Amino acid sequence: PKFWSALLRVLDRPELDSDPRFNPRTRRHANYDALHGELQRTIATRPRAEWLALLRAADVPCAAVHRLDEALADPHAQSQNLVSVFG
Repeated sequence: PKFWSALLRVLDRPELDSDPRFNPRTRRHANYDALHGELQRTIATRPRAEWLALLRAADVPCAAVHRLDEALADPHAQSQNLVSVFG
């Protein structure tokens, strides 16, 4: 519950913890579509970088989901020769 509680604090959605659709954890799995919708609506309210900073500060495991152009330009991907140009 540590990460779930921290996530809800960061998202300012404490009511989701008492929502019977999402508590206990097994109910979150059973109601995935509803939970995904709730989280998506909240996350859409701020830029990705802002959420990442807030989540990291709260010790919530997180990572950015990159667009293709961002992934291809990533220094790590390039340093590991993960990107090849054909043609």
